[in-house]
Amino acid sequence: RGDASICDKIENLVFKNKCYIEVGIANQDILICDQIQEKDSKSFCYYKIGLAKQNLSICNKIDKQNYKKICIYEVEESRSFFKNTIQNLFSIKFI
Repeated sequence: RGDASICDKIENLVFKNKCYIEVGIANQDILICDQIQEKDSKSFCYYKIGLAKQNLSICNKIDKQNYKKICIYEVEESRSFFKNTIQNLFSIKFI
């Protein structure tokens, strides 16, 4: 976890974006991702948080199409797995 204000002090844009990615992912905060200038880095930040939170609306914020598709697919697969697991648990008959 960290405070994104430390990233603001970095002058080199590449390192600044990396800082925002790390802090955004650590805090699972897409508002930090919003501060990233470069599209690929911003997409990656949204991707990691979308997966961590299992949140399709975050996946849909991704500009980079391959990250967006993978994020949506993985979130839907994970939700399906958990739904099936829960249904199977409730179908078990205990004596």
